[in-house]
Amino acid sequence: MNPVDNTNKPETYASILIRKMYDCSDGIFFANVYFDEIGAVGLLFRYFDQHNYYSVDLAQNGESKIRLSKLINDKKESLNEYDIEFKTHTWYRFRIVYNKAQLEVWL
Repeated sequence: MNPVDNTNKPETYASILIRKMYDCSDGIFFANVYFDEIGAVGLLFRYFDQHNYYSVDLAQNGESKIRLSKLINDKKESLNEYDIEFKTHTWYRFRIVYNKAQLEVWL
């Protein structure tokens, strides 16, 4: 994979990883997030399709929150949320543990 220079296109900053035909209902997911400027970020897991998945949402709609949500048949439900003030030019390391019905998000 070749790196892409997006320095003149800040709206294009994003990463996506899709693994098709892979069954992973339980696991541990690590993610590093860096805010050059504060904007909405979503970490998806237990992804089935665009209508069914779990997510950790950061700074959505300008809010200073981390929110654990699930989307089932296009119906989004907030499972838990925590207030946090994200700082720019700072790395945040997340660990998401999902094992059967238990979900944990660590920052």
